[in-house]
Amino acid sequence: MSVNAAFQHAHALHAEGRLDEAMQLYRAIIQAAPRHADSHHYLGVALLQSGDAAAAVEQIGKAIRLNPKDAETYANLAGAYRGLGKLDDAARAYARAIAAKPGFAEAYFHRGVVLRDLDRGDEALSSFARAIALQPNYAEAHLERGVTLERAGLIEDAVAAYRQAEAIRPDWADATYNCGNALKVLRQFELAEASFSRALEFRPDLAQAWNNRGICRINLGRLEASLDDHLAAIRLDPSDDHFRINLCWPLMALGRFEDAAEIHEDVLGRDPRNARAHLSRGFLFEERGDPASALAEYELARALDPDLRDARWNCALVLLKTGHWAKGWEEHETRLRAPGASRSHEFRQPLWGGEADIAGKTLFLHWEQGFGDTIQFARFARSAEERGASVVLSVQNPLTRLMRSLSPGVTILGADETPERFDLHTPLLSLARAFGVTVDSIPSFDSYLTADPDDVARWRLRFPRTGRPRVGLAWSGNPTHLNDHNRSLPLARLLAALPDQLDYFCVQKEITPADQALLAEDGRVQVVTDQFRDFADTAALVETLDLVITVDTSLAHLSGALGRPVWVLLPFNPDWRWLLGRDDSPWYPSARLFRQPRFAEWDSVLAEVSTALRDQAFGQELA
Repeated sequence: MSVNAAFQHAHALHAEGRLDEAMQLYRAIIQAAPRHADSHHYLGVALLQSGDAAAAVEQIGKAIRLNPKDAETYANLAGAYRGLGKLDDAARAYARAIAAKPGFAEAYFHRGVVLRDLDRGDEALSSFARAIALQPNYAEAHLERGVTLERAGLIEDAVAAYRQAEAIRPDWADATYNCGNALKVLRQFELAEASFSRALEFRPDLAQAWNNRGICRINLGRLEASLDDHLAAIRLDPSDDHFRINLCWPLMALGRFEDAAEIHEDVLGRDPRNARAHLSRGFLFEERGDPASALAEYELARALDPDLRDARWNCALVLLKTGHWAKGWEEHETRLRAPGASRSHEFRQPLWGGEADIAGKTLFLHWEQGFGDTIQFARFARSAEERGASVVLSVQNPLTRLMRSLSPGVTILGADETPERFDLHTPLLSLARAFGVTVDSIPSFDSYLTADPDDVARWRLRFPRTGRPRVGLAWSGNPTHLNDHNRSLPLARLLAALPDQLDYFCVQKEITPADQALLAEDGRVQVVTDQFRDFADTAALVETLDLVITVDTSLAHLSGALGRPVWVLLPFNPDWRWLLGRDDSPWYPSARLFRQPRFAEWDSVLAEVSTALRDQAFGQELA
């Protein structure tokens, strides 16, 4: 048999996966023809496939010395270097493969992966881009480009890359799963849930997809479905404590505290240093009304895993909730490291944290988080103005018209606008730290926002007074808020608690079809929110009311900022800003707080509200 015929036979054995036979024949060829480069090359490839990367480097190196212009040989040498963990050598070998074959898309692709692993992200992205330019339908290159973008914090760009990979290979679970993960980071939970569901159609054994869909579903308030997903993940991988810890979250949201406690005890009994288990148990203590124990668990989780951002964040929230604001504000800055949390990275101007004198400076304050946060912290723009700064404040677009009433000296911009010139900038929620605010030093105005008088007059003309007290109602918040299942209450229970002798107005924008049907059946509540263009319209309606009754939503902040009487109905474990154990708010003098005495116990809260409405709430007795 000739050398070429023997090589073809060896190569066929290799292709069939019969590595030992192929290697034996490659070696025989090399013994007979020591300068047969292809046999050295593919013996090296077979050695790499069998797990001997060092021998592979040696053999492929011999092939290159015999044939120094073959691009495939350099690419396989790079693969062998990767097997040895010699990434710099691998990157150089891929570069030589590309030099030998400039249109070698696969070499650009693999070089991109190596460069990313070397933390050379920009070069990696360039390499992936070149691979895609050469081969536009290169799904793997689109996916790995997405991974690189995600690692760089460019999450929206990563989603776009994953979507391109999905378009090329619609049944590829990896691309769909990665897209779900990126969407989850962006808190686009509906879209993320859909991505994980598609991935599970192709890979029902993908335990992590079940787990991550469960996380999305708890954020969407689909608690039972979340529970089922986490149980599915555990069935697929019973040994993964991470899945078991995540099961605790829907259990706690459903009030099944004992079941969650058993999981914590079991996991920590086997692994006392499991930081995520301590984090989860800390939240269990919070839900049970024990913030001191919760804080101890969060601090332990931080000590065990300093990179566990949620542990520090939860510490901040407990410290703020319990009135320990000096340390709490410091910890609260953790939020700025979350993906997409702040625009601070966009600006070359210095970040102001309260150290420098701002008199005569232009200070740009940029919004973050929700509408309620912006309304609550906008007061500090006036504090900065009092220190002599020229203040520019960007807010979410639905707030711009209302926020122009904050102060004639504060310039209001839209969500994505930036002033042409400014000296310093600060994320809006960092101002409490910058000003060293304590519970006793909040700039607490009777009101600091004002509704447009013309808008108020229009509402009054449309709904003239009947002589009865006028009460605005909001019973549910944004369903994507992590604690919405606790803070929102069923409309039917609220309606049952309301006395008939008042005029009621719905003041929440989003109403489910089921709630719309209940309101129509009840007939006592005027629904006008379809006419709300923005918060200025809402503010004008609130100005015509005697009282607003709301769960913990942006409406509570709006009413308080307007100085209107507002009753806020709070869950047993409330948001930090309402503190603990008090029925008033240092943020809003016009607010009265009604708190659940136990987890998920709205009946006593609503009974108290009903009694308060009947007991001269507006200077008159109600039957």
